[in-house]
Amino acid sequence: MNVPTLTETILKSLSIQQLYELSKVRNISAVEDEIARRLLFSDRYIEVINLLYDKRNEPSVKQWLESNTVQQGLLGAIPWKIGVIYDYRDQSYRINRIEVIFGKPIPYTSAKGYFKPTWLNSSQTNLVLREVINRTGHPINNVISIVTNDPNLDQGIRNALLNGNTAEITICNFLPAPGTSIKSYSNPLPQGEQKQMYPCYIKVGNFEHKLIDYPGNIIAYNPQTFNVPIVKSPEIEKLLQLKLFYNLNF
Repeated sequence: MNVPTLTETILKSLSIQQLYELSKVRNISAVEDEIARRLLFSDRYIEVINLLYDKRNEPSVKQWLESNTVQQGLLGAIPWKIGVIYDYRDQSYRINRIEVIFGKPIPYTSAKGYFKPTWLNSSQTNLVLREVINRTGHPINNVISIVTNDPNLDQGIRNALLNGNTAEITICNFLPAPGTSIKSYSNPLPQGEQKQMYPCYIKVGNFEHKLIDYPGNIIAYNPQTFNVPIVKSPEIEKLLQLKLFYNLNF
């Protein structure tokens, strides 16, 4: 186990503004390491991006942004979600909503407003959400099998979502094999789960990749592809402005 040095311990205790003020008077590489740590291992990436944006004309900020450590942290920090909301009670291909969200988690919407359909409210809505999501540097999904294990998938998706405005998302309809059933929760959904729908493929510009693998007892039917706007939270718009301002290559 790596024991933090005294310098690292002190820097962790400082506010983002204090780190910025320190960087103006002393060139300490450990400050850049601390900035990258905050970007990669917590939701504090928002305060870092906000400061970089607010101080974008300052030499200290330019030095930070020229650091490979900080650049890698900037893109690697941002969570993304690709989800589909649908009626789980029959084997139709009807979809209520598809959303691609890049940045601070934003509530999914349905025709009736903002919510995240789960087992807890499915008896009222008859809707459920399936998603592929990443907050940790490794894509996961919330029920079915595993996300494809390509190590470049996450970085490819982050770059594509940052630089694109719409994504082609393919939704696969998964039915149980004969003699089996679908059970996504420890307690079955009240109306009986007749199918699952998942975002199974993404294409943005020149980037395209399957999102999930699935087990042999699940059969995929009738994939449908949709053009979906990429919803970007406010700090992502600021990051794009920084990229343009400094001509950053990510």
